[in-house]
Amino acid sequence: NVQNQVSLIACDLITVHSGIFDLIVSNLPYIPDAEVPSLQPEVAHYEPLIALAGGLDGLSIIRRLLKQAACLLSPNGAIMVEFNPPQRAALISTAHSILPDARCKVIKDLAGFDRLLVIELEKPPIG
Repeated sequence: NVQNQVSLIACDLITVHSGIFDLIVSNLPYIPDAEVPSLQPEVAHYEPLIALAGGLDGLSIIRRLLKQAACLLSPNGAIMVEFNPPQRAALISTAHSILPDARCKVIKDLAGFDRLLVIELEKPPIG
């Protein structure tokens, strides 16, 4: 009966919603702008630019999500963020600067590359 406990929301990040979330799953653009022109043709020619370009370091939109999520996650909520393996250290540092009490765990993709960051909050309930 999970379908009665899950709400799927599609929007421009989470700016249009209020409430508390237990889990936020994201697949945001994470390619640094300067690297977009050198992507493999099967990616560059078939994916819209808005789905690829993540700003100067590739983390601009992810930073925006983390800042918004800081106020909207439940006390033990989590965020899952896909990233480019070379961004691992910068992304973990960014997550800890925005969510200092969070626990970060990296999950590898099927090819064995670091690919998903799970950021879990550990804060006491408010009230």
